[in-house]
Amino acid sequence: MQPLIDLLREHGCMVSSERLPIALNGQLRPGRFMLPGDVSSQFVTGLLFALPLLPGSSEIVLRSPLESADYVEMTLGTLKRFGVVVKKTSNGWHVEGPQKYRLSPGACLVPEGDWSNAAFWLAAGIDVTGLNKNSAQPDRAIVSLLKNCDEMDASQCPDLVPIMAVVMALRPGKGRIIKALRVRLKESDRLAAMAHNLNALGADVTEMPDGLVIRGKMSLRGGEAQSFGDHRIAMAMAIAALKCEQGLTLHGAEVVAKSYPAFWEDYRKLGGCCDGL
Repeated sequence: MQPLIDLLREHGCMVSSERLPIALNGQLRPGRFMLPGDVSSQFVTGLLFALPLLPGSSEIVLRSPLESADYVEMTLGTLKRFGVVVKKTSNGWHVEGPQKYRLSPGACLVPEGDWSNAAFWLAAGIDVTGLNKNSAQPDRAIVSLLKNCDEMDASQCPDLVPIMAVVMALRPGKGRIIKALRVRLKESDRLAAMAHNLNALGADVTEMPDGLVIRGKMSLRGGEAQSFGDHRIAMAMAIAALKCEQGLTLHGAEVVAKSYPAFWEDYRKLGGCCDGL
């Protein structure tokens, strides 16, 4: 959160803390917002929603190439539908202010199915309905990744790293996850978390500075794993449990509530065995 918090403070907001819980006061001022592009596209998305409402023009400037760029494109498309104009620049976006959002784009908007959460079921070989095959969501890449698991470039779809680590660990051969440095900045250090958990279950995973090298097997021994307070780590380990010979004890499994509160209920409906939840 630090890059975004620093920017908010620079532009008139008082932010109580660098970590949750956070209280904000003051009025955000328009101006020049310089951001790294390789930490979180959500920083850009949040600013794009807010800046059009300010009493003056603003500019978002990226100091490094944008990763998860398609999520920003989705944001821009939604803003356009609600009457907000944002102009692309050579290294960011120019936002005129003040603008007003239309109350309605004049049509019924139906939220797309979530490719990020669907990826766990798809990796388990389960058919999932309600997904847009032409979606701009970067995690639709799970379809092609499941067909070719030799190497995953995580720069544009970092949320797929946990489940793809499981997939690679359970397929014979050598797999690599590359360009994944920023997944260390998620709810947990996902590279370290997945290497620790999978190796604890009998996998062969080597942690690299910006990725993982995984030598796959047909099954895992099983044992104990940690969620590390991370919803995607917990869901990935739930899928790994399907191929654990001795079962899996997952500590902190309740964290799935962050993005998928019904995950364990669906897990049981689909034939998974779990207790204590």
